[in-house]
Amino acid sequence: WLVGLITLAALAAGAHSDTPPRGWNSYDSFTWVVSETEFLDNCRLMASTLPTYEYCVIDYLWFQNLSNGAINIDAYGRPVPALDRWPSTKDVGFRPIADAVHAMGLKFGIHIMRGITQAALDANSPIFGTNATARDIAVTTARCPWDKNSISVDVTNPAGRAFYDSLYSQYAAWGIDFIKNDCMFGVNYVPDEIRAQSESISTLYRTTGHLIVYSLSPGDTNGALSGGEEDQARQIFPLVNLYRVTDDDWDRWSDVAVHFDVAANFAAAGLIGEPGLLGGSSWPDLDMLPFGWISSPGGDKGPVRNTSLTPDEQRSQMTLWTIARSPLIFGGDIRHIDAFTISLLTNPEVLAINDHSSGNHQVASSGNWRVWSAFDVSTPTMTTYVAVFNTGPAADTYTVTLGMLHLQGACNVRNLWMRTDQGRATGQFSVTVPSHGTALFALTACGN
Repeated sequence: WLVGLITLAALAAGAHSDTPPRGWNSYDSFTWVVSETEFLDNCRLMASTLPTYEYCVIDYLWFQNLSNGAINIDAYGRPVPALDRWPSTKDVGFRPIADAVHAMGLKFGIHIMRGITQAALDANSPIFGTNATARDIAVTTARCPWDKNSISVDVTNPAGRAFYDSLYSQYAAWGIDFIKNDCMFGVNYVPDEIRAQSESISTLYRTTGHLIVYSLSPGDTNGALSGGEEDQARQIFPLVNLYRVTDDDWDRWSDVAVHFDVAANFAAAGLIGEPGLLGGSSWPDLDMLPFGWISSPGGDKGPVRNTSLTPDEQRSQMTLWTIARSPLIFGGDIRHIDAFTISLLTNPEVLAINDHSSGNHQVASSGNWRVWSAFDVSTPTMTTYVAVFNTGPAADTYTVTLGMLHLQGACNVRNLWMRTDQGRATGQFSVTVPSHGTALFALTACGN
């Protein structure tokens, strides 16, 4: 199977981005209750307000009725959109939504759960192209721990593979460009199903030319890490394009703080930007950015409040996600986006690090300080980036030495968040960083 994937990667080279994906996902704003109008309004505003953000993604339970909670499936047990929220999809699936998103110059994605639904099992739906039924392929002892209606598929059974092939053929017919596959990684790891779906996506590309970016998520893990995420990633990074490595991230500093160790571990393991599915790269995903106007964890309402993260905390989160080269998926309601959030998400000098840097890693961790560095050889002279994070409860001063960055002599120093040049530093320079804040610099023209 690996040889086949390598061949397909050669065919798909250049067909999709080799940088961390950027976009908007509906979950932080709307949990599962987003409607067609709300979704398309956000996509439209993303296209005009966040011009380098590409993927507009519907999250959880788009196939569940708002009115009575019923799960909607087609004759072959495949989920279809709930008409009480997605009225244009009657009999044609998400094709009208995809067409509208594509007309905005964007790409369209959806969230899916592990395997097959309980509704398909209850109906004992036939599996497209086979003589089997849902009960022949459902592994009822392997349900998603936090969504018992989502049941693993037996991919050792050819009918199980046929189910996934038919699922992705339907997604292609709908115009889907991005799949977020939940309850698949971390404490909810199911490698055989990851491989089966990756192969379905590869077959789809080989036979039709339709390319889907494949993303994994553990879903709600109640704060738990499996302890083996890096080992899991080594097994599956060629099969996917991004994979979320922590529990749901919400607008709490404690949630942000967890990511310092996780991001450092994945960087130290050499897992940032490894070769991924179909010519793309494979990115450890630190989860969405819960900035701006959002909902509440576990709720069933649309956006009701502003983020609880302070401006300094938001800047720290954006900086860590950027220098760790995580995908940047915004979660706030763009209909209510403010100037600060726009500036946070669109600073071109910061985004260049996410796009083009390499050698990204943590260079120091002591007390309340975390320091990361990266470099970019695509600039006219090599640029070295350094991010300084103060995780402590009070403002403090940190001294960056050029030696810790393997630089000598003196460098020109530019503050990327302030977008100001700070002169030439010889040997070292100091910066005062607020509590839970960050400072981010580009060092150029280094030497004696």
